[in-house]
Amino acid sequence: MTNGCEDYLFQLEEQCFTRGPRPCGDRFLGSMTRLAQTLRLRDYPGLRVTCRIFPGENHYSAVPSVVNSGLRHLYGTA
Repeated sequence: MTNGCEDYLFQLEEQCFTRGPRPCGDRFLGSMTRLAQTLRLRDYPGLRVTCRIFPGENHYSAVPSVVNSGLRHLYGTA
């Protein structure tokens, strides 16, 4: 079973393979999706894991989108 995160990760890997190595911060995606999948497989009661990627963003520029998304999810407007 795949989701958008794994699909995006595989797209990035394909780009790196066809273009050769590039200086990018995409290496963290494997760890992020692996953690999300591990938590899903543990099937903790009451835990729902989602994985979201904000293309073109980094840890600093993604903050407003992450906060907005989190609040919408928390308060049910997403």
